[in-house]
Amino acid sequence: MWIYSLLIGIWMGYYTLLMMHYARAWKKLTRKKLPEESAGLPGLSVIIPFRNEQENVESLFRSLEIQDHPEIEFLLIDDGSEDSSFARLQELTAGDTRFRLLQSSGTGKKKAIREGIRESRYDHLLFSDADTTRGEKWARSMHNRLVMSRASFVSGPVQLTGGKGFFGRWQELEFSGLIAIGAAAIETGRPNMCNGANILYTRQCFEEVGGFAGNEDHPGGDDQFIMHKVFHKNPEQVVFHADREAIVYTEIVSSLKGFILQRVRWASKNGRFERKGVNREMLAVWIVNAILIAGIFLFPFRYMLLYPMLAGWIWKGTVEYVFYRDVLPFFRMQQRTGLFAFSVLTEAAYVFVIGLLGKFVSYEWKGRRHK
Repeated sequence: MWIYSLLIGIWMGYYTLLMMHYARAWKKLTRKKLPEESAGLPGLSVIIPFRNEQENVESLFRSLEIQDHPEIEFLLIDDGSEDSSFARLQELTAGDTRFRLLQSSGTGKKKAIREGIRESRYDHLLFSDADTTRGEKWARSMHNRLVMSRASFVSGPVQLTGGKGFFGRWQELEFSGLIAIGAAAIETGRPNMCNGANILYTRQCFEEVGGFAGNEDHPGGDDQFIMHKVFHKNPEQVVFHADREAIVYTEIVSSLKGFILQRVRWASKNGRFERKGVNREMLAVWIVNAILIAGIFLFPFRYMLLYPMLAGWIWKGTVEYVFYRDVLPFFRMQQRTGLFAFSVLTEAAYVFVIGLLGKFVSYEWKGRRHK
């Protein structure tokens, strides 16, 4: 029992320090005064690859056409869609000269993004996904952060919507934590995560870090790999923009299978980042959850393990509650706090399982199979 208790104490101690570090950084970040409005924003190119998004392209278009930006273009790049996405977008964008539709000459999101960058008119590049929506100030807010901070890479907030029932509302809760951790890590100069549904960088920084060179074999990572490359070259050039007007919204994953496939895809990037501290932190978080999950299966054989195991779960839940208590108001999800006690066990189990699957299991995404 003492060995298990020692493991609980060591790893939960580390986890507590890590989460409190993130909590302090998040509070500091969200209390900062937002940058003043630039006297004049330069041109901005919004680049969005899409594949088989016929159910989402209309809402995407409606949220783009309302953007309040003085000089903007939208490049929508078809990554080999097998449905009516491209044709529907042609109908929607007809007559609006801000929109340009392209068909990628290759396969994969990164290839589509590279072609979008090559065809873009402007040197400031804002990226998002086709299954998203946003408010009218999104592009202006993100772009103003880049210009006024003189940064090269801006990570923006993303929020899940449409949650119904425990599974949907839990996704919204858990995802807000991921975004906040990514934001806090950037604020402390130890970036780990960002979300490709809302990032902005300059053409110059993309070229200086070699674009996607070194990560071409991975189907994802068009967001985090670039961020880590930029940070490795110039740490002060990577910032997070904590503005509600800059939030990009995307729907929850409705099925358990779809959720697992999405998270396996995300987890498959772990261990491949330039900053090795990211890999160590993610491994440590996985170990914390693995120890607690192991206790559930071991205590029937050693009843004395029940006490350190329960202490570990209560400890973990308290630490995470303190963190989420400050995160949820930004996303206007204070009402999700009531779900928190029920989500601690669920989240630990999924982190443990997904961490393993992300290393050893192939997955299918957008109709394509990836190892």
